Amino acid sequence: MIADEQGAYMHETFRKLFASQQLGPRTPFLFGSVSSSKTLRPDAPIIFVTTGIFTLRARAGEFDPLRDRVIIDEAHETIGQNPDVELAITICRQAGVKVDYMSATVDTTSIPDLLGIAPDNIIVANKQRHPIYISTTGRTMRESIVEVVTDLLIRRNQDSPLLPAPNHALRERIIADLFGDERRAHGLLVAINSLSGSNSDAVVIQKQLKEARLQSNSTPLAVLELSSKQTKNPAEMARFTEALAKVEQRAEPYVVVATSVIEMGVTIGTLDFAVTMDSGYENVVVGDRSLPTVTPLPFNSLKQRLGRVGRRRAGIGIITTDVGAPYTEFGREKLNSPDLEYEPVRTPLAKASLLSLAYYTFERGWLTPAEIGEGLARLRLPSRRALLTIPRLTQLVEERRYLMRLGVADTDANLTSAGRSVGPWIGDGYLPYAVRLQAELAKPTPDRLGTLFWIVALACSDSTLSGLMRSRVSLDQMTGAPSPFDLTADQLCRSNELIALYQVVAFCGRAFGPYLDEQRAPLLSLHRASLSGLDRLCEALGMDTNKVKELLTRVSAVIARVPKVNRDRPGAIKHVFGTRTPRALGDVAWPTITDRDVDRLTTGLHQLPGRPALQLDVEERKDGTPMLFWASGGRRICRAGSAVTAPNGSTPRFSGRVLLLHRPTPEGFWLDVAHVTELR
Repeated sequence: MIADEQGAYMHETFRKLFASQQLGPRTPFLFGSVSSSKTLRPDAPIIFVTTGIFTLRARAGEFDPLRDRVIIDEAHETIGQNPDVELAITICRQAGVKVDYMSATVDTTSIPDLLGIAPDNIIVANKQRHPIYISTTGRTMRESIVEVVTDLLIRRNQDSPLLPAPNHALRERIIADLFGDERRAHGLLVAINSLSGSNSDAVVIQKQLKEARLQSNSTPLAVLELSSKQTKNPAEMARFTEALAKVEQRAEPYVVVATSVIEMGVTIGTLDFAVTMDSGYENVVVGDRSLPTVTPLPFNSLKQRLGRVGRRRAGIGIITTDVGAPYTEFGREKLNSPDLEYEPVRTPLAKASLLSLAYYTFERGWLTPAEIGEGLARLRLPSRRALLTIPRLTQLVEERRYLMRLGVADTDANLTSAGRSVGPWIGDGYLPYAVRLQAELAKPTPDRLGTLFWIVALACSDSTLSGLMRSRVSLDQMTGAPSPFDLTADQLCRSNELIALYQVVAFCGRAFGPYLDEQRAPLLSLHRASLSGLDRLCEALGMDTNKVKELLTRVSAVIARVPKVNRDRPGAIKHVFGTRTPRALGDVAWPTITDRDVDRLTTGLHQLPGRPALQLDVEERKDGTPMLFWASGGRRICRAGSAVTAPNGSTPRFSGRVLLLHRPTPEGFWLDVAHVTELR
């Protein structure tokens, strides 16, 4: 979405400039974009692409060193969090394609050795346009936010302890810039981590500010929300921009509660203060799953958040102490020292899943350990020092064996036809689901229900039904109010969460799909009616509407990709989707699931290739009550927080993505897959 929006914005800007200078009757295409959902002006000389498109094109060898140059913005985030991007950049550089990195927050001293480039190739532009003074509250965000907003926005307290001391060199400049003109709007950014759920940062903080009944000149304080919900949806972003413009026009104080999207290039000119938590989410890969965990916010990300102020005038950055990041212990002098160093670029392949790299070794035809080691050494990956160690190479070998068990590669280190077809899905969901999806589409007449089920499964790779609930409950504990629709909690499949998720997605596709996207709804009233209907359905099922909408968006993204991945199978695509190329949930005729279908799909899930099999066992708590956990060969895998009733006499039984062997517990329960922490 960002690639599409940026490409459209730059194209329109250039079009207006070209027209204003009367350079010719037709505006040439200068900017285009390519993403998984759409392609605009792909022949333009400057193309904005998503990281997924970039990695696919790099691995396919589509970049020409004589024609192409790659520019990566916000490199500290783009590279540091995505192992596929690190590999793609290395492939481009090996082919002689020029790659330029841009970042406002990165330690440049480590780059020459890390990337193997000359120091002269690093351009440092470190002149600050406007100063930013940083201070800390010493308390958590939830404990301090109302006081901070009241002190700085409502009371306009120039003696606030969060401002520079009277003898500080920046004091006069700060006071003049932030308090000298009361005829303009003054904004305060609150950077938080979690958005959805009754106890999320966004919900709690907005509730605190509302209950405080803060006012300026008898006008309630405006509180706006900014997240990927806005940045990925042009209509939602337009509403945010319009609401902000009205506040600025009235010269009122306001608060923007924003997630980490604020780190990636969002500029709001009237922001004077930025308050951020000292924590953030980091994805930790365990087995084949990517699990978010709360960690101290990296210093580079901290500077990105606080850098939202100081764009047009001096600004104030404020850090709350939520997890006790090291910099929260710094004094004011050290926090504001120009000598405070940024962190080096993180190299994700040092720790992340090596599945994509293992697939690449098969693409290159590397067979023996010696060939693999020599090939990796020639690549000169930024993560090479951590990667070329016995533990990481052992993990790489395990990933190669896993791909062979899936049928992606043969024992001669060659990709199979199935392996080549799943290449575009590597790194995007649970691979066995992609294998089954592509196998279905390889048939002359694919099974429509089976194909759509595997599409939903792939989109739900890191989702569980219990994760959609407003309160965490297991599938067997789900109850709901009388539903206004023909879908109730007790109608959902009790034997498998993936089938239940398909039921939710399919029903939403049939009932609301054509109108959930405001851009595609023929009438705004139909779009609003669909959103209202989805709210009522989620209320009846006990689900969080925002989480369900995020799930439906992921399903739409996979649907849009399927025809592109299978361009060589037009007959199969037409058989499943009809004559119209599908782009979203509403473009699909969703079949209902019968009891016979449940048995068939469950059998298919049992027979997934590469599935880990775990034996269920019981451990006693200290108080004598039973505590469930998974074990494999006596090794504990994880503790269970909830369970589902075991069907009588059914063994083995599939739950989520793990095959549970032997028996249920003495209490007659199987573990709920929502609490998996390790799969292999």
